[in-house]
Amino acid sequence: ASFLNAQRVWSIGLILGWSVIGAEYYRQGWMIHHAQTSVNISALLPSTIFVMQCILFVKGIFFNDWSLVLSALLVNSGVIFCLYQIIKAKRN
Repeated sequence: ASFLNAQRVWSIGLILGWSVIGAEYYRQGWMIHHAQTSVNISALLPSTIFVMQCILFVKGIFFNDWSLVLSALLVNSGVIFCLYQIIKAKRN
């Protein structure tokens, strides 16, 4: 029971896991930026992740869970960069 109640461990795990996802969205956006094309890359997944992270951000504030707030900010910074690069490449 103490393992499941270890809120700090779960929070750190969430922050680390979501940080990896955010970093991968930055990497994908960087690859699009350098290739100057977003062929075969959909904006659906990053857009969905963005909305889900906004929900988790609000939930984190409401429940005073700062791991959700920090994770949402980290992920959405990568997602916004990626979406910007997708939109920019599709316009060219």
